[in-house]
Amino acid sequence: MRIERIRVREFGPLRDVDLELGPELNLIFGPNEAGKTTLLDVILARLFRWERRRGTRLSTVMGGMDRFGDPGEAAGRLSMRLDGEHVEYPGGPSLLHHLELEHAGLAGLFCVRSGEMELPETDSGEFWGELKKVLSGLPRGVDTLRELAHEEAGLTPTGQLSDAGDPGRKTRLSRLRQRRERLEELEERLPDAAEYEDRISELEERRDALERARRRRVVDLRRRRRELESELDDRPAVPEPRLERWRERAGDHSRLGREIESLEEDLAERRDELRERREELAEYRARADAADERVETARQAGLSERAAEVRDARRQLEAGRDGASRIAGGGLIAAGAGAVVLEAATGLLPGGLAPTAVVAAAAVLLGGWLLWRGRRRRNRRRALERRERSLLEEASSLGLDRSSAADLPTGVRELEEERNELQRSRDVAEQKVRSARERVDEMEEELEQLREDRDAARGEIEELQEELDFDSREAAREAHEKRRELEGELQRIESALAELPDADPEAASPDRPGDGEPAPEWDPEALSDVERRLEDARSGYEELQHEFVRAGLSTPEDVLTELRECRDEIREIELDREAGLLAGEIFASMDEALERRLEEALSREGDFSVSGVLRRITGRYVAVARNGATTLTVRESGGREYPLEELSRGTRDQVYLALRVGLAEAALEAGGSGGEGFLLLDDAFLTADWERRERMVEAVSALTDRGWQIVYLTCDTHLRELFEEAGARVSEL
Repeated sequence: MRIERIRVREFGPLRDVDLELGPELNLIFGPNEAGKTTLLDVILARLFRWERRRGTRLSTVMGGMDRFGDPGEAAGRLSMRLDGEHVEYPGGPSLLHHLELEHAGLAGLFCVRSGEMELPETDSGEFWGELKKVLSGLPRGVDTLRELAHEEAGLTPTGQLSDAGDPGRKTRLSRLRQRRERLEELEERLPDAAEYEDRISELEERRDALERARRRRVVDLRRRRRELESELDDRPAVPEPRLERWRERAGDHSRLGREIESLEEDLAERRDELRERREELAEYRARADAADERVETARQAGLSERAAEVRDARRQLEAGRDGASRIAGGGLIAAGAGAVVLEAATGLLPGGLAPTAVVAAAAVLLGGWLLWRGRRRRNRRRALERRERSLLEEASSLGLDRSSAADLPTGVRELEEERNELQRSRDVAEQKVRSARERVDEMEEELEQLREDRDAARGEIEELQEELDFDSREAAREAHEKRRELEGELQRIESALAELPDADPEAASPDRPGDGEPAPEWDPEALSDVERRLEDARSGYEELQHEFVRAGLSTPEDVLTELRECRDEIREIELDREAGLLAGEIFASMDEALERRLEEALSREGDFSVSGVLRRITGRYVAVARNGATTLTVRESGGREYPLEELSRGTRDQVYLALRVGLAEAALEAGGSGGEGFLLLDDAFLTADWERRERMVEAVSALTDRGWQIVYLTCDTHLRELFEEAGARVSEL
């Protein structure tokens, strides 16, 4: 069993790769990311068949196999020498069946990837399970695959339907059975759906007949529309705004005439009022001027001052009379006193004549003085009375009739107050005259403006008359109303067309149905009735459909398909359960077989047994044995045994390689290939030190003497040198 040639046109990073391999030791060298691991994936996918059925793809048990998807038929080809015959892949028999490997994952026996050469470091109870994973090339292990098979089938470890997930298989199966019952109920409603469909079809035919009547109606309406449009073209248009303007200006002209007439009447009244105000003002001015003249005359005549002088003189005269009386009394007293003095003085005179003479003389003197004094006062009083009469007469000429001069100042003040009051009345009259004059002026200006506005309205009316070419507004209005009547009829036709379905007034005129075509008279109410009944039928059908939609169906007919799919899915879950149980039994038997082969590989003797390969690699350790159910022991040439966990990492890697080679050779012999196979190594020695690298290269080179083909892929130059020294055929990527 040899790989002779590998050809890859395009897959992942690989482009136009064509490699020929020798029958023994081969090295494929290339830098990182050159596609060495991808090339390994292509080889395994071709030889061990990339199964398409669920759960049997290599990627389910060998991680990374589907990084670039299915390689496809044209991505790569591989030539193989199998049992002496030349075989091409794809197309050749799967080595899974040829070697009776029983499972796709066992292809990993012939492939050791970088990082896999490490024995498990686990608790003793888990050691054998983990060891079987790495030795068999099944990264998930047979036990894990059995669990995965149960999980894929939705089973618990005991083989019952699981309810894990959202939803679980158990819940899902229950729901499917409920759905099947619901779908079977809906299946019984299919005759109702057919009845609705027949009724809808009948009503749609009736509606189509009314549609033909509608088409006739559309043709008639459009014909009448063309007639109206032609008549409107022949009839001059009277613009509504201009006609409305004519009406407005005519109204303005009439209104302005009335306003002018009313304003002229008001203006005449205002002018009469102004005249009366002016007459009143003239009267107040005359009276105020007369009063002012009298006040000024009284002021110039000094009536108040002169009256004050008369008053003061009268007071002095009255005061003089009182003084004379006092003087007369004092004189009598003085005369008596003087008589006494004289009497005392003359007492010395003889004969007693002196006192009498003195008294007589004093009386004569006093009497003469008093007489003079009284005459003088009478003269002054008469003069004062003459002055007062003259003053009163002068005041009377000014309109001041007073009985005494003492009242004249008061009369002058009253005259001044009268003058002031007349002046105030005059000022008020002047203000009234000004206001009346201003109002008259305003009304005259307003009257002038109204006359100008009326003339403007008349001018605009004449312009509109000439523009619209009508003698009167009534004639223009009549023409306008007639045009509006035609336009209204046209609009009603347009509205009727718009109300008809599919009767766009801008669209081309539809053909009138032929006379032979059956069509009732157009009746919107009949159409409404048909559409209502059709809507009811559709509503009932839609309600029935909703029952199907609520069940997740698009149409009633889908119930048959959905019911079939639901039954198929129930059957699939039940079959999956049976398949899961069967797969569990198969994986259990595989686990037993793997356990048996591992025991057989450990017990075999010979140069290429597990112990023989270990001797070739290490030179120190000569045998590997199973230590019960816990771990492995390694015996050195001196007979001493060591538990595997006490060995160095490098030695454990060597034990792993020996176990893998021994197990692969045992599998080949069991498949009838006589122990001659191939081993693919993807930088499996990269982590070893240089001395162990040399021994591992020597060990795999020795396998070629046994008839094995070795293909080692690396990016390490030191390993390349070692393989070149061992005589490997080198190919580069």
